[in-house]
Formats: sequence, C-alpha cells, structure tokens
Amino acid sequence: MLQRSTDENHRIVDKDQWKSGIREFLNEEDSRVGLVLIQGAESTVIKVCRWLASYSLKKELKDKVCVVAGFTDGQPSRKKFEGCFHERVSKRQRVRSNMETDKTFFISHTLVGGVIDHQWSFLSNVDITSEMLQGVSHQSEVQAKLGDYLSPTEKGSETAVPGKTQDTIPWKKRKLQVVSPNVFSSTRWVRRHLTHKELMDIYDVNASLKPKKGDEEGATTDFTQQIPARVLIRCLEVIFMDLSQKANDGEQCDHQMVNTPKDSGMTSDIQQEITQLEAIARRHVTDESRDAEAGNLVDDSLSNKNDDAEIKVDEWNVRAVESVNIRYDSELHGVALNVLRKGLFRRYCHHRYGVIGSFKRFMQQEYGTSWLDEMRAERKGGRGCEADIVKSYTVGVDAIRRALESSFWDWSAGSTIFFWRWPRELWRELRDGSPVWFRRRDLPRFWKGQRWPKEADERDKLHSKVSKVIERGYITHGHVKSLTSFFAVPKGEGDIRVVYDASRSGLNDAIWTPNFCLPTMDTVLANADASTYFGDIDLGEMFLNYFLDASLRPYAGVDVSGFSNTEKKQGRELMRWERALMGVKSSPFNCVRIYLFGEDVIKGDRKRKTNPFRWDRVVDNLPGTANYDPSKPWIYKYDEVNGCMANFVVSYVDDLRTGSQRGKEECDRTTHTMASGLNYLGEQDAARKRKMASQNPGPWAGAVMESVKGEGLYVSTSLAKWTKTRTILQQYRDIIKAAAEKKEVKVWLNKKRLEQDTGFLVHMFMAYKNMRPYLKGFYLTLNGWRFDRDDGGWQLGKRHWKDIAEDIWGDEARWEEAREQGKRGEEGDSELVAMVPQMERDVEFLSTMFGNAQPAKRLVRGVKIARIIYGFGDASGAGFGSSWMDGSQLTRRNMEDETRSRVKYRFGRWGSEGDGTSSNYRELRNLVDSLEEMSRQGDLTGVEVFLFTDNSTAEAAFNRGSSSSPLLFELVKKVKLLEMCHRARVHVIHIAGTRMIDQGTDGLSRGCLVEGVMRGDSIASFIPLHQTALERSEAVLKWLREAHGGGAAGELTVLGKEDWYVRGHDIVGSTTNVDGRWLPEYGVGQYVWAPPPCVAAQCLEEIRKARHKRQVSTHVFVCPRIMTVDWQRHLYKSADLVVVLNPGHTAWEENQHEPLILGFYFPYLRHEPLPHQGRGLKYLID
Repeated sequence: MLQRSTDENHRIVDKDQWKSGIREFLNEEDSRVGLVLIQGAESTVIKVCRWLASYSLKKELKDKVCVVAGFTDGQPSRKKFEGCFHERVSKRQRVRSNMETDKTFFISHTLVGGVIDHQWSFLSNVDITSEMLQGVSHQSEVQAKLGDYLSPTEKGSETAVPGKTQDTIPWKKRKLQVVSPNVFSSTRWVRRHLTHKELMDIYDVNASLKPKKGDEEGATTDFTQQIPARVLIRCLEVIFMDLSQKANDGEQCDHQMVNTPKDSGMTSDIQQEITQLEAIARRHVTDESRDAEAGNLVDDSLSNKNDDAEIKVDEWNVRAVESVNIRYDSELHGVALNVLRKGLFRRYCHHRYGVIGSFKRFMQQEYGTSWLDEMRAERKGGRGCEADIVKSYTVGVDAIRRALESSFWDWSAGSTIFFWRWPRELWRELRDGSPVWFRRRDLPRFWKGQRWPKEADERDKLHSKVSKVIERGYITHGHVKSLTSFFAVPKGEGDIRVVYDASRSGLNDAIWTPNFCLPTMDTVLANADASTYFGDIDLGEMFLNYFLDASLRPYAGVDVSGFSNTEKKQGRELMRWERALMGVKSSPFNCVRIYLFGEDVIKGDRKRKTNPFRWDRVVDNLPGTANYDPSKPWIYKYDEVNGCMANFVVSYVDDLRTGSQRGKEECDRTTHTMASGLNYLGEQDAARKRKMASQNPGPWAGAVMESVKGEGLYVSTSLAKWTKTRTILQQYRDIIKAAAEKKEVKVWLNKKRLEQDTGFLVHMFMAYKNMRPYLKGFYLTLNGWRFDRDDGGWQLGKRHWKDIAEDIWGDEARWEEAREQGKRGEEGDSELVAMVPQMERDVEFLSTMFGNAQPAKRLVRGVKIARIIYGFGDASGAGFGSSWMDGSQLTRRNMEDETRSRVKYRFGRWGSEGDGTSSNYRELRNLVDSLEEMSRQGDLTGVEVFLFTDNSTAEAAFNRGSSSSPLLFELVKKVKLLEMCHRARVHVIHIAGTRMIDQGTDGLSRGCLVEGVMRGDSIASFIPLHQTALERSEAVLKWLREAHGGGAAGELTVLGKEDWYVRGHDIVGSTTNVDGRWLPEYGVGQYVWAPPPCVAAQCLEEIRKARHKRQVSTHVFVCPRIMTVDWQRHLYKSADLVVVLNPGHTAWEENQHEPLILGFYFPYLRHEPLPHQGRGLKYLID
C-alpha cells in the first residue's frame, strides 16, 4: 500500500508488479513524504525491504520514504529488518539517521472495530513516538460483534437458542461454523458455515470485489491469509498523525445549496337562411348598444371572478394606448378604440374572411360546390337531420348565430364550437358529442322533483343562473327518460355557482370514465424562474361549450317546474341537457380532452419565428450532473432565437396560466395569442376575468405564485385565506386557554367544525408544504374516539393486541380475534372529540408560523441557492454512518478524476438511544442526525440537499411529511423544521442496498473506511438521478424490441426529450384548415419513454396528457426505481400493466442495483377493462 502524507487516498500494488509500482510512486514529482506499507511473510518482507533500501539510496530518496512492515507469520525478527537497511547504507557510506528504528508495535482487529481475534506485529524504519503508540492503542468507537455480519435469511441446521453468542472468530479460518439468527427457523437460530460474502465483510474486503450471487462457490479465500484492511488503515494513522486528524474531521469545504335548436330552416329556403345570416352580421356590427354594456369595475380580485363581472374597458384602453408610448385620453382614445373594436368584430363575422366565409368554404370543400342541392335532396328524401351534411349545416348555422349575437367582449348568446376549424379527426365528436363508456345497459330511471332554496334571495339567484342556461339553448326540449338535479354553492363575493348533479339519480354510477391528469402549481413552477411574468385566462362556460353524447341526453332530464314558457308533461315541466353538464362523470374527461386538442392548434408551429410559443430544444438541468443549476427547472423548453426559456401555457380545467421569461409585454402577447386562438375555435375567452401580466398574478390551483427578479420563485396564499387560517388557529388557542383556566383534564371540540377547519388547513398545505407534519394532531384528534387508538390518538400496534389476547386466552396468536372484538365494541361516532396533546403543540407551532399579519412566502427555487450537497446515510445493525460532499465539486474534471472529490463523513455505534427501536427509526434518525451535523458545521443554510437511503420507510415518511409511528413522526418534524430554519431544500431518496454497499456508506456504518467514496471513488458514479434506463443498459431496448415483435403494430419509436412534446403526442406533421391556419397532423405510434428518474414525473404527465387526447397509440414507460415518491403514484394510477425487472434479468444486469419499472399503456377499449378496484396490476419478472 502506497500513500502520501496529506492524501486521503492510497494505492494498492499487486504482488506481481510491486517493483514497477513502487518505482512509479517514488519517482513522482511530489515533495511530500511517501509511505510504503508492506504486508506478508517475513521472507517476502525482507526481500522487498532490501530492494527498497537499495533503490532509495541510489535515487537519493531516503528523505522521502517511510517503511512500515506488517508480518503475517508471527513474531518477526527485528534484527533482520534493521539489518536489511543497515547493510545497504554502510556499503554506500550513507547517513543512516533516517534508516534506524528501535520500535515495534502491535495492532489487533478488535482494537479497530473488527471481529477477528488476532493481533499483528509491525516494524517501521522511523521512530515511533509515544504519541504514535498512544494512537495505536486507541480503542475504536465502533465495536462490532460477529452477529452484525450474519445474514438472518441464510439457511442452516436448526439449533437451540445459544446461551452465549460468539462475538469473534480466529484468523485464517476459511471454513468456520457459527450459530446465526434466522427468521425462518422456529427457534430463530441455525448452525451453519459463514458465507463467502460474510467472510469478505469480516476481513474488510472491498464491496466491488465481492462475487455475484451464485458465483461464491469457486471464489478465492486467499484474503483470509492477509492482514485486514482496518488494521492497515490504523498504520496510516500511526505514521501520519495529521492524516488521523483528517480521518476524524473530514476535509473542509464550502456548501450551498347541440343542443341544436329545432331546425326552423327545414321548411325554408337554405340560401335565404345564409343571406339572413350575412344581413344579421352587417346589422349587428353597427349596433353601438352592444358595447354600451361594457363599463368599469372596482379593483376587486374576488368580484373580478364573478360570472356577471363587467369589463374593465378603461384598463384595456390604457394598455392599448400606452403600448405605443402615448398618454391615454379617455374621451379621445376611448371612442377611437370602440370604433376599432367594431371593425375587428365585423371582420371576425365577415361573410368572406370571418366565421361565415370559413363555414361556407368548409361546406364546399367537404360536400362539393353543389352542397346546397345535396342538402335539399336529403331533406326531401326524408332523412332530415340524420344525414351527415344536414348535421354539419345545422350545427354550423347555430355556431354562427351565437357568434353574431355576441359582442366584442362577451359571448352574450353562448357558444357552439366551430368544429370545421379543428383537426379533421375531431369534426364528428365536436359536432355530435363526445362518446361515453357505460358500465351497464340498464340506465337509471329517476323522477324525484327538483328542490329549491327556501330563502327568496338564494332562489332568485339560482333561478337567474338556470334561466340563462335555458335561454342559451343548453337545456332544451326532448325525450326524457330520467332526471338530474341541481343546487347552488357560494362563489366569489355575492355570487353563486350552480352544481348540476347526476350522482343522485344514479347516472354517474352507470358511466365509466378513465382517470386523467390535471396540472398542479408545481407544473407551472417547473416552467418558470425568477424573471417570469404570468398571465391569466378564464374559459367561459368550459363544459357547456361541448355537446353531450346523444345516447346520454334522454337520461339527463331537468325538472324546471316554475319556469315560464315551458311545456308541461304529466303535470311537471321537463327539459333535458344537450350540453356536457359539469355534474356528469364523463364531462371533465371529455371536455378537458377536447380543450387539449385546441391547445395544440393554438400553439402552432413551434419553429415559426413569430410564434410566441416557439421553442427549439429541451434543456436538461439534472441533479447529479456537472452543470446542475438549482435556480433553474430540472427540464424545460428553450427558445434559441430569443435565448431564453420558452413561453408556456398550463390549463387547470377552465383556468389557464401563461408565462414568459421575456417580460410583461411578451407575456401579454402570449396571453393574447392563446385567448384569440380560443375565440377562433369557438371556445369562450372570458375577457371580463382577464388580468394583465404580472409577476404576482394571484391565485391559481389553490395557491398564489410570485416571481421576484434576483431572488427566486415563491408560493403563498391570498390575504383572505391567510386571515382565515389565523382566525381558526386563534379560536383553538382560546379554547385551550379557557380549558387551562378551568383546570379541565380534557378539551372537548365539536367534531363537525373540526373536520371543516382541518379540511381548510389541508387546502393551505398547497401553498405551505412544510405545515403538513403539524396537521397530524388534528387528524389524531378527529380519530381519537376510535377503538384502536391510545390516549394520544395514535393507532395501537400489533403488540398491544397480542398482549390482550395473551391476557384473555393465553395465546397471543389470537390477536386478530381480540382486535375484531374491540372493533365490535366500538362506540358510535360522537359529536364531540377530545383534543390530544399533539394537537395542542401543533396549534402553537402553526400559530407561530402564521403569526404575521401578511401572508408568508415559501421559497420554491431561489437564485441564491447555488450550492448542492449529495449525501448517503445507512444504519446497518448496531452501527451507523453517513457521507456527503459539496455538489459544486462535481465538475467534469472532478468526475473524471476520482482523487479530486472531498468527502465529509460521520460514523459510530448506537448507544442507549437505539435500544428497542426499529431499523426504520434508526435509518431515519441517522439521516436527521446527519442534517443536524451539517447544520452545526454551517453547511445547510441555503442549500439543496440530496440524501440517499436504502430504507424505503424513511423515504416515504419524509416525503409524506407524516408517519403512523410517533417516533418517526417526531423525526420528520425535525427535518421539516431544519428546512424552514435554514431555508434549505431536502430530498430523501431511496436506493438499493447494493448501491449503498458499493458507495461505501454501508461499510462506513460498520467502521470500514476503505470502500467506495472512502477509498477515493467519485461520488458522482453513485448518483443515478440523471441516467435513463437505456443509457445504463443497451440490453433494455433490445429486450423490448424482441418482446414487441413489430409486425402490424409497427416498430417501437424511442422518444428523445423533444419528442415528449411532439411525437409522443402523436403529432407526425402539419396541415392547414379551410382558413389556411396551421393544424397538427396526427398518427398512431408505439412509443418508448425512457426518462431520467429525476424528471420521470414530468415525463408521466406528458404520457397521460398524450393518452388523454388520443387513445389509439401504445406507450411504454421505462425508468429505474429511484425517486418513486415523485412519480410512482402517476404510474400505478394510469398504466394498464406495470412490470418490474429485478437486477439479474437478461435486460437488466445485476450491477444496476435498483429494479427497472416498465409501465404499459395500451389503446382504449369501449368499456371498463377490468372489474378490479384500486391500483393497477403489477407483475414481477424474474
């Protein structure tokens, strides 16, 4: 073993190449002292020492060489060792001052934390000081026992419980029988031989040298004849005391971190109808009264969302005038802009350029120039509205009528989609209604009458809302077989939202609808940075834009008794829905799906230079890579023309959020492009709800986002919600205080009120993620009345029920029976619940968290967070260890040169704090202790930390922010508190135990300092977050292609990251519509999506979005099982089949460590695929 005096790393020279290795080492241009540590039999050691003494004198290196010899064959001859150097010196008449030694020292394996009962002799050619001898005799803090190395799953001969366990083994014993614990034995003990792996662990052999499973039989055991690595490491500490100091403290480094109305034209001349439409258009656009309804509105964000909110015309005018650097004059510019808007609306409806001309061109192209004659013939032939051409004409005319009766600002008469402007494959669906999947053929018959509010004010509001829907023809006359109902809920300030309910009638139970993915606040933030401006768009009458499936309309009846001008049937006034009402189970899926197609159309050609939504490539900014920048999203589209992140739009049902990094003007332009595109397609842009571009745009999807240039991205909440939260918490503080003053033992709470308050606080969690652990007390209180809860509200474990079974029947095996009896004896749900102590503590903490009068801001991604820490933690048996390093060292040069990595580490053995605790607790406790150590060293403030563990429970508890175990829960709270106090961002990631072994922290937990990064390996090689499955193993794609087979299904297409947003959505090219506007062209495909684990969630969002739109393609998702807390829920919720390939499979080699997960998405059926409930199917392939 060769080492420099201030190096962390050492070099091991093979016995057959020792001369060349030593020559190369001694001839390095390095002023530091070199240590040559020799181990072997006495004869071998003497031979090497003689050659070394001669060579060092010849090259004049005597001052650069220290020699330490360890002997494997008993007590060495000190005289021979000294003579070796004396002879060589005297013959060459050299000074011998540095070649004299009179010290011998001994080191045992147990002294350094091992379990081999032997001590080895060492001689050195340097003086061994008393301080060095004291270092030799220092007892290691990590004292292991043989049981720490024994696997409890290895087979053996069943034996009785040993009276005393064996703690050590003799040296050089290759075959050794031991008594080992075993989980499968009835006595829990077996007698067996040590396995090859266990033997290598005991002798401190590096993990990378261990044979694969099944290859142990022929593996060598020569290492049992050598001195264990721990003992050799102690020699280094003895010779270089400064090295010993560094081994304890680690290197210092810096860290951061249609209804279609009745066809009145059926009896009139068709050409006359078209002429009338054109006349209406000319008359309508000269009617000044239509713009008179647009007024001004006070600046109130709540009322701005009301359905009847007026248009802020002055605000729009100011924006239009100031964009050309002119000061706004309301009298002058207001009139001019009104005239301009009339002209624009006239063009929108124009018989040649506008919607009328567009529809006429469509009819001519689709049905020929004689389409009028053909339609007359269809009508005369008796087919009426069943003919395709008649359906197209009827719906088209209805869409044009609604457009003409609208104003520049508002769709006053509602809307019907301009289906002919959309991609061809959607024409029929948009015209006739989206198909619905039914669970059964016998649909319900429900005839209960509609209930109305008793209060006159609420009744009038509800009457007004429903009347508006009827007036617009969304509810009309038709055959009714069953009824639905409706009711009102508050919305905004003084407004209501009508909820149309198809569940009460049983209709929703008869419909099957696939699940689909909706974006969250994180989806928007993944496209933004600190300089992003945001815009808002609201879709008017989102669901009512689209037709209901014709087969469903008779079962969507409405009891409108009390409304005027309706026909009576059997004493009641009945109508039916023609549009996709919100309350029908299929409506969200179908309506959001159609909108997504429209979004493809509006975004247009991504490479056109004038397109606000243009982009050229996808940028990877992945943890674990040399150029990772924590101030940027992990993956984003990039616009090379403008040199920035691409503009974006994200839709949450009918709420759209746009964004641009290029400033307010560009964001407004992006929003305008999206809104005008919606109007072009016949979807309603609710301009009355529009807000100007801002870096603080207001609430969206449950929270408020804000970008601050030079600082970062923040999430908060509205002042109203913040104030409500403070009020709730103060009420509970007052209750607690009053109970304390009365000296009441228990604090009783109203259960219904507590449920409502808890629900609101959960909603606040959308903005403040770190408050989640402090909601635990609320849940414990809500469930504390149940039979299986202790006084603190925690669920009683199996041990409790076993004790009860033992007391009752003397047989703890009947614990399930005891639990069932307890459940039968449970008292019914009560109106009051007793507050548990945990809730009192949580109320106090949350009160502090929400103590300010103004909403706090949670940092999502900061510009100043430019440092990263990568760390590994493991708690193996009785020991623990963790290692971490500054991610800024992961430069390309350092990733290629292992010796440049600088690692900090800690290790030890559990004391009394680990007694009686589970391995899950010790694993998470080790991670928490590591974070606290980083905090003490000043390494945690403003840092992004990636902590890897081989314990999945620790990962789950941290990422859920909660645990059913009180001990684990307290640890989770500690981590969240550390995050808040240091403004750090912590990721806890589960990896395979074999990766932890290779990385070296597994060995470190047992006190071994010669494995993985402790040996000098680059930590980058153990951080697999940025590598795809196809990059890690070429065999995966080969195996997939063989399994797929090609043929009629087509070849598998492997998608690059740019393809995620294009080809993966079945976009194979482009075409144009009747107006010459760009449209995407779609095609069927068989796609392989292979994302890096850190962006697998974004990949799955795109898969689900693509499959939501088109259900005819096959998608295969392939990803190693890492960071699954971010994406596994997506996968199991959406995939038809999940396959897991364990390491060792033909396509996934054993050195890949974590299993490979594959999700298969097949084309849709027309019915529910399987009757099972819950998560998707999962198959494990050996």
